[in-house]
Amino acid sequence: MSVVAKQGREKHFTKPFVGGTVSHRVILPGPDDCPIKVTKFVPKEGFSPGEVRHNTDEFVYVLEGEIEIEFILECSKHVLRTGGSYYVPAGTGTKFRALEDSLVLCVFFRGDDGKLPEND
Repeated sequence: MSVVAKQGREKHFTKPFVGGTVSHRVILPGPDDCPIKVTKFVPKEGFSPGEVRHNTDEFVYVLEGEIEIEFILECSKHVLRTGGSYYVPAGTGTKFRALEDSLVLCVFFRGDDGKLPEND
């Protein structure tokens, strides 16, 4: 593992989604030789990818805007505004929806099975 420091606009690449939503891949396990993936997710109002499950743990922090997160197994929904956050362990099903244009920091890290996040 190595130390990683990046300026605000540095990233490996930007992954596009529908309707102008993008995810900037800031830190990746392979290229940066570290055990986490950090993305700056920029969902547009109304964006919802449907049910999502990651094979890694995930921490999310809302930097700007408002999102709704549904934890499927718990049958609970939460509206998170600027400064809100959530954590889900690997394999947890969630549904996400941007209630307005937002900026969200996502940190993916090893789950119980020890798998590293993907470099995508």
